[in-house]
Amino acid sequence: AYPGFVPGYDRRAEQLANMGRFADALAACSPPLPGEVPVPLRGRAAWVLARQGDRPAAIDRMTVLLAAEPDYLWGWRQLTQWYDALGRQKD
Repeated sequence: AYPGFVPGYDRRAEQLANMGRFADALAACSPPLPGEVPVPLRGRAAWVLARQGDRPAAIDRMTVLLAAEPDYLWGWRQLTQWYDALGRQKD
């Protein structure tokens, strides 16, 4: 009912990933919205990759996002958790 409601897409992607439906979760991060995919959905896509077990790809994707959006606090939190999980605290 609300095609531009980004939090709804974000929550859908989160729930799909939690169910192990990673391809569907990534698709939910790229809804048919006008313009560029919103920052929260690009961050969620990186999170989905991490949940899927591909932390290096998640780190790469989030690093690019944070270079463009340095005030994206949720992204920084995720990135530090992923580095920590990989034993790369210095990064």
